[in-house]
Amino acid sequence: MKKHLNGLENSFLRIKFNLKMRLSVLFIIAFIGISQANNMYAQKTKITLDLNNVTIERFIDEIESKTEFRFIYRTKDVEINRTISVKANKEHINAVLQRVFKNSNTTFKVLDKQIFLTRVKKDKVPEKTEKVNQGPIQVSGTVTDTSGSPLPGVTVQIAGTQKGVATDFDGNYTITVPGPQSVLIFTSIGFDSKEVTVGNWQVLNVTLKEAVS
Repeated sequence: MKKHLNGLENSFLRIKFNLKMRLSVLFIIAFIGISQANNMYAQKTKITLDLNNVTIERFIDEIESKTEFRFIYRTKDVEINRTISVKANKEHINAVLQRVFKNSNTTFKVLDKQIFLTRVKKDKVPEKTEKVNQGPIQVSGTVTDTSGSPLPGVTVQIAGTQKGVATDFDGNYTITVPGPQSVLIFTSIGFDSKEVTVGNWQVLNVTLKEAVS
């Protein structure tokens, strides 16, 4: 008798388990069917439009009035006052939206009967900055007069310091300065002195004018 009851109990459990499995399968099939039905709406629905110089807001109202589509967006993400012109003769919604929002800051996604509008995410491009050498700079060059002749013996001194060099017979010099903010003073007997900020120059040619006095 006990064995018979155990058999009935096992049979009942198997039936109950099979029923749960069947219900789960039916639920999954129903869910897939509903999703496909909703997706089929976007595929089957075709739109006819003839709009000239209307705002995006008017375009959205026109779509919602003629179809079951509903737009979901934040005002700050969509240029609703941007004017467009669009003509469509029984076209799918994706094709129409592609033309309207092409080359704009708005992107779209059609999900069931809802159309989500969002702002295009653009990668932030770092600003180009000129790298300035803040360390010591070796500067060289040639000192000449107004006729282009090299000037030997010209003193090239770093302003505010006692450090300096003199040009050789061919008017050439080489000096190391603390940084781009350094100022070089060029002096020679019979010529006006000249001050030049180094900046990022590594070759600095200077022309001295003869002193009037």
